[in-house]
Amino acid sequence: MIATIEYVATNTTLPVPRVHGYDLTSDNILLRPYILTDCLPGKPLSSCIDSLNDTQVKGLVRQWAQYTMDLSTLQFPQIGTLRKENDTFVIKPLLPETLDDPTDNRGPFRSVADYLFAMSDLKKRTVTSTNPNPHAYGNFLRSSLIESLIPFYLLPEYLNSPFVLSHRNLDLQSILVDSSGRLSGILSWQNAAILPLQSHIRVPDSLNTEFMPPSEISNHPARIRFSHRFRPYFEKAMIQAGAQSKWNTEELIDRSLMFVLFERAILRAKDERYLPALWEHVFGNAEGAEEFRAAMKTGDWGVAMADRLGIDVGPGMTPDLS
Repeated sequence: MIATIEYVATNTTLPVPRVHGYDLTSDNILLRPYILTDCLPGKPLSSCIDSLNDTQVKGLVRQWAQYTMDLSTLQFPQIGTLRKENDTFVIKPLLPETLDDPTDNRGPFRSVADYLFAMSDLKKRTVTSTNPNPHAYGNFLRSSLIESLIPFYLLPEYLNSPFVLSHRNLDLQSILVDSSGRLSGILSWQNAAILPLQSHIRVPDSLNTEFMPPSEISNHPARIRFSHRFRPYFEKAMIQAGAQSKWNTEELIDRSLMFVLFERAILRAKDERYLPALWEHVFGNAEGAEEFRAAMKTGDWGVAMADRLGIDVGPGMTPDLS
């Protein structure tokens, strides 16, 4: 986070808090790690959006889109986490999301395919690690099914570059707005990373609410109205800001919702709930995913891979390794 904030402050005009001092050890007067930064003016957009008029919100949304595109100009040769060592910025492995997540095989990566396959492998190890776990084999097959969709969601022209510095959570809760209704700060850089362009060029969740699965938005009519009202302004501002870039910003935005859902399903077991939507987007039949997974349960490949990983496939199934 510290390295990212410094890099962003030096190379863009994004309003980020200046870091005045820090200690990542407990060998200090506080006896704990600390970071001392500026206190930026304003309140989170999520807490004051109802008090803003349409003109103010449109202006904020356009600036939000511009800052997103500004970050895309910060490009690197690998996917990973930005760190600073001996006054030099270096790329290190991606950080685990929780303390329980595996820390190995997190890069840096030189292709989006390597990144996605590695993240999928880490998740498969996690979903099958509970012992005993009667659902381990089914979990493994579902994760493998999602992994098989990589060729359908990964655009080959962005396979090996560019990799850009991405905030990851640049949304209502991390944007500060001052008393005049202007964007005054961007917080929450702790999860920032160097990611594929397809991961970064996207519409934020709060502006994509109306397209999320009904089960996730049925009780949030205000969010749907906000998304429907202001998403077009965000998309238009991104396309205008990306007019001079070498990539097709409009196409990336058009594909971004499904790619983001796919990436989340690759990264986290809880987001495998998007499998029906992802499968239907590719094959036109959401039920086909479960039909295919059921067939995999007795297929030679599934049984053999489960045996190799030490996963109990259940009675009546033995691997054919011929």
